[in-house]
Amino acid sequence: MKLLCLIYDLFNFNFCNAFNGLYSLIPSWLRAVPAILSLGLIPFIGSIIIFSLAAWLVEGFRLRWGIGSAVIGAIALAIINFILFSILTQVRLVVT
Repeated sequence: MKLLCLIYDLFNFNFCNAFNGLYSLIPSWLRAVPAILSLGLIPFIGSIIIFSLAAWLVEGFRLRWGIGSAVIGAIALAIINFILFSILTQVRLVVT
């Protein structure tokens, strides 16, 4: 039935429903893997972009090894965030 609706949507140029139809044919456990992986990847890439933007905008702040420095900075920021969040959770200043 889903396949018939998908073909109908494609012939009627309803591409949004056609995409949703194709997406629903993929098992849900298989769709969850990229979603879970991307949750950590998107903020990480955002941190790299922010470090690069700061080096471009702030005079005297530079990335010695280019994008490698931004990646190292993003990793350090993630580790420090994790440690601080863990401490604040144990002291009950942050409720999860």
